[in-house]
Amino acid sequence: MMLRNLACCIMMAGFLMLLGAGAGHAAASKSIKIGTDGAYAPWSSKDKAGTLIGFEIDLAKVLCKRLALECTFVEHHWDGMIPALHAGKFDVIMAAMSITPERREAVTFTRSYAQVPARFVVAKASPLAGFKSVIRRMDLSTLAARDRVGINGIIKAFRGKTIGVKSASKHEAFLYQFLGVDVEIKTYDKDEDLDLDFQLGQVDAAFGPMSYWKPLLGSEIGDDFTPIGPRIVGGPLGQGVGAAVRRDEKALADILSSAIQGAIDDGSVAILAKRWFGFDASAK
Repeated sequence: MMLRNLACCIMMAGFLMLLGAGAGHAAASKSIKIGTDGAYAPWSSKDKAGTLIGFEIDLAKVLCKRLALECTFVEHHWDGMIPALHAGKFDVIMAAMSITPERREAVTFTRSYAQVPARFVVAKASPLAGFKSVIRRMDLSTLAARDRVGINGIIKAFRGKTIGVKSASKHEAFLYQFLGVDVEIKTYDKDEDLDLDFQLGQVDAAFGPMSYWKPLLGSEIGDDFTPIGPRIVGGPLGQGVGAAVRRDEKALADILSSAIQGAIDDGSVAILAKRWFGFDASAK
């Protein structure tokens, strides 16, 4: 225990020295501002009292406690999250942001803390509800022969159908890359608009992460809907979800990564994931 405490002290001292060289505001005040969407349950949303809640809200509190930092949350619309980071409105993004090569060109990521597969969801009354995939899990990072067979099966099942998806998301990118010429893609700026159209049957299916579908499928309305097809990860869907900082603040990313690794190792991330998602979505 004494060695662990000593190690933590050394890590924290090094953290403050590094921040002093690169992340000025956070170092000077021993605090950081965390940008979050605040409207994307169960990652981050608001309760009836207007208080921010969710998996990333709780995780951020765990990380800040580990690093003895005072953390405050700043709500910001998803589409402008990265520009707002560079404008100095906050120091860190924790907003269900998948780690992708394109985003790496604009920000520095921590190690991932969650990996949530994406799935299609349809009405149980839809003919699509009978779709069976030849594989249960598809990793687009490698896109092995078996995965290609799975993609072909999805294309065949959804050809000519309309699929709803959140705009400016990695899930939209997946649809355009793999199904764009075979389906009609309908995008939505707001989750509630996607939910409404989907529940009213204005789209044949919707595509998104299982963390997004959990509230719907766990509700009374959810009895009328079902996920279909394989659980999809990798490729345009990213290499897991991580926190993002400005490009020149790698020191901050490194120390946050150390805290994330510790929270993964001691099971804290798994506990929070099960609480908010209903399954262990912690990155490995």
